[in-house]
Amino acid sequence: LYTGPSFWTSILPHLSASRRDRVRRCPLWLAHWEVPKPQAVEPWGDTWMLWQYSDHGTIPGVSTKCDTDYFRGSAGDFPNLIVS
Repeated sequence: LYTGPSFWTSILPHLSASRRDRVRRCPLWLAHWEVPKPQAVEPWGDTWMLWQYSDHGTIPGVSTKCDTDYFRGSAGDFPNLIVS
């Protein structure tokens, strides 16, 4: 699930306990820019899987600014995020 802390905080009060449990089982891709560490977001706490830390990063070979992310895992863990 891709979201930012302020947007998610506005959605959370509208979710039932069963829906909170359902989304908690989804890997979290947290968009939280320009902070040294992303804040904890309920119901995941601080167990995010991907953290988009900038929307204006630079990548070798890419001529324009782009999103930059941190993946909390190994290269072998990444294929487990694929949903088919």
